Amino acid sequence: MRVISQRYPDIRIEGENYLPQPIYRHIASFLSVFKLVLIGLIIVGKDPFAFFGMQAPSIWQWGQENKVYACMMVFFLSNMIENQCMSTGAFEITLNAGNSGPLQFVDPSLVPLYFAASLYH
Repeated sequence: MRVISQRYPDIRIEGENYLPQPIYRHIASFLSVFKLVLIGLIIVGKDPFAFFGMQAPSIWQWGQENKVYACMMVFFLSNMIENQCMSTGAFEITLNAGNSGPLQFVDPSLVPLYFAASLYH
């Protein structure tokens, strides 16, 4: 961004990140805490299903037999879901807002094309 400002001082570039919807932020926060609790339960070997008077499912028994692999799976799968919840994919780019108007929700791969086109107008 600094290179563009030095090379083309009359171009003003503004950018902004968009937050995900509140429900998705809350889901991601819950998953983050739930992930750590679940990994802790797997490592300690505590059966949470016995607390509720239920029989442990076979996936829980498998996780107790393969603790390292189960912890890695919980960690990576929950991170994948958290990242999906927190990603909006939306942003706005404004080039010389007074002259050409904003370019909204631009595909990131097309940004160089829009930028180049705005230089020759």
